[in-house]
Amino acid sequence: MPGILPSIASHRLNILATSKPARQKIRRFHPDKESTPDDWWSLHVDGAFRSSGSGVGLFLKAPIDEQMEQSIRLDFPASNNEVEYEAILSGLVLATTLNASKVKIHSDSQLVVGQILKEYKAKDERMAKYLLKVQESLSRLEEWVIEKTPRGDNVQADALAGIVASFPIKESTMLPVYIQATSTIVDSHVCNVSPKEYD
Repeated sequence: MPGILPSIASHRLNILATSKPARQKIRRFHPDKESTPDDWWSLHVDGAFRSSGSGVGLFLKAPIDEQMEQSIRLDFPASNNEVEYEAILSGLVLATTLNASKVKIHSDSQLVVGQILKEYKAKDERMAKYLLKVQESLSRLEEWVIEKTPRGDNVQADALAGIVASFPIKESTMLPVYIQATSTIVDSHVCNVSPKEYD
């Protein structure tokens, strides 16, 4: 049968010399679902290291413009760079839990981003373990990109990390956020409005 060389065939098949291969149409699975920039999730991560403790801030944006913020207080001793690695790992756990397959990671840690991109070596044993763990997590994704982001472009993740690093929180805490529309020194005009009756 033309097309298969016996020297590279891994299994011998008994094929009649008179047989011809079946002609098939080329199939494309999910042709309408080709990779587009809209398939990508955006993950901003930051770690905060303070004398009062350390914490992780995550800001994850889905392709459909939904977003999720998360703050995690680290209740164990860790260096500044270890906190940055914890932020990336926590962010990847969050993204994969939400079935993200393509993630663009934004971190303001030059060292950690450089180690992940193999621009710098992880010389410390603990940093090497963190790097290996991140590589394992990244291998579960279909595609990923990581980039060093200026601190000014990472303000949400930084604020989320700073909140939990600054307060001595020992257990899960709900932190309500209220929005005040006007200044307290401005006189507000209140009108009592009732539904209008139509004849």
